[in-house]
Order: sequence, then C-alpha cells, then structure tokens
Amino acid sequence: MVVSDGSIVVYRLQFSHSNENWSLIGYCELRKDIRSFVVSRIRDISLTEKQFTIPSSFSIERYIEESFDQIHEETVQHVSIRFTPYQAQWIREHRWHVTLQVEEQEDGSLVLNKRVGALDALMHRVMRYGLISR
Repeated sequence: MVVSDGSIVVYRLQFSHSNENWSLIGYCELRKDIRSFVVSRIRDISLTEKQFTIPSSFSIERYIEESFDQIHEETVQHVSIRFTPYQAQWIREHRWHVTLQVEEQEDGSLVLNKRVGALDALMHRVMRYGLISR
C-alpha cells in the first residue's frame, strides 16, 4: 500500500492504547526514514500496484517496543520512573506501553521500567504527574 502521493510505504497499521488512535508505520520516501502517521490526519489514500519489500534489517516489533506515544528516535535508553503512592493510584489505571514493566513497591509506590527511543515524549507524559528529577 502506498499512501497519498506515493511518499509513504506502509509496513503496519498499529493501534495506540495510550493515545486511543490508529497509526501507519512505514517508510517515508520524502524523509528517507521510518515514520509513524496518525490515520485520522490522512486526507487521501490510494492503493497502487507498486511492490515493495520490508528490509530484513528492520524489525517492526523492535521499532514499536522502542517507541513511545507513536514517537521514535534513534537513541534508545533504559528509564526507570518512580511514582509516589498517591500518584500510583492513577498510574495503575493506564496502559502506557505494551513493553512497560511495572514494579509495585511495599510503600504503595510504583516503579515503571522501559527501554525507550523517545525520551522527550515519555518526559512529557510523566510531567502530567509532577516534577521530574534526574
């Protein structure tokens, strides 16, 4: 499938539980890179006869694991985020990411662990719950 003017080769249609929307993950010929595009923002789409092969060096599973809120960057880091018992009550209600590991602490707090290639997106989400200290 090629989207719009032929500039996006779609690799996967993906649902984001955290954003509650669908996105297309694929190769953007304009930017010469893998990108994520929110489906509701696409104005025109057409199916073509153009054939393509997903490069064997690309792993869609790894791309999704290292993304956050449909954002992906090259530098991947391991992050641990601790939430107080007070904030933890709301954190438990949300599914932030399929690969997120949650550690319940004896005092009622939570520690979230994840490898992420979108640190700014993750920090934006965390800041909804208070200050960040490094």
